[in-house]
Amino acid sequence: MEDWQVTAFQEKGTYVRSHEYPWSNAPLSSKQVNHSEDDNFPEHIVNIEVLLRDIDKKRPGMHQLQTKLNAIENVKERITIKDYNLQEDMALAKQLVDTFFEMPGKKLFSDPHDYYNMIQHPPAGTQGKDYFAKLVLFDGKPIGFCMAERIGDETVALNAHLLVDRIDGLSEYVYMQLFREMVDKGIRYANFGGSETESLAHYKKMFNPSLESKQHYWLAYKPENTRERITRHLAKQWIPYVTAAALVMGGIIGYT
Repeated sequence: MEDWQVTAFQEKGTYVRSHEYPWSNAPLSSKQVNHSEDDNFPEHIVNIEVLLRDIDKKRPGMHQLQTKLNAIENVKERITIKDYNLQEDMALAKQLVDTFFEMPGKKLFSDPHDYYNMIQHPPAGTQGKDYFAKLVLFDGKPIGFCMAERIGDETVALNAHLLVDRIDGLSEYVYMQLFREMVDKGIRYANFGGSETESLAHYKKMFNPSLESKQHYWLAYKPENTRERITRHLAKQWIPYVTAAALVMGGIIGYT
């Protein structure tokens, strides 16, 4: 939705921006207010062909990501990324989710059921073609779950990236391995989605997004205005009937 469209809806008096609504009054910090969930910051879309080329050729602008990948270099042989199997791995994946939400630090933007849905009901189609669901293991121990879904001929949406072991560089390494597999399947773009916080948006920019979508906006009804408008509308519709009924009743009462 364009800015002018948002303004047009607001000027009608029926809608307000979500950050003006009562549920957004709990600030996370002076800069982080969760009024639009992952639409607080624009979506970031990465051309993974360009990203992999720039990393492989160590091109300028990739220093931060390259530093993270270098950090994992000595332990990457201990990391396994395997296809997620619904029948064999569902209980294990749910356990990972539960462990993640038991870790220190509040998970303010989601709850375990957001992930249960992906775990119990993977996208339709074929694993490795229409969607990419993975378990991440370190020394054979499951430590992560990832899910990406094809949303176009050349585009995937990165829906989940959950890790319970904070090994420096692990998150970035897993993404890069997934991207190498995706490129082989004809995928060029990965949509990281929007971000709830400024720090998360900064993390996604590390992958050098080639496209940044327009800002998404959430609008909410103003119930008090809606009720007032409905009341006025009903009053206009019913006043003639009420008046006629009053006259009839008055005549009947007068007659009796």
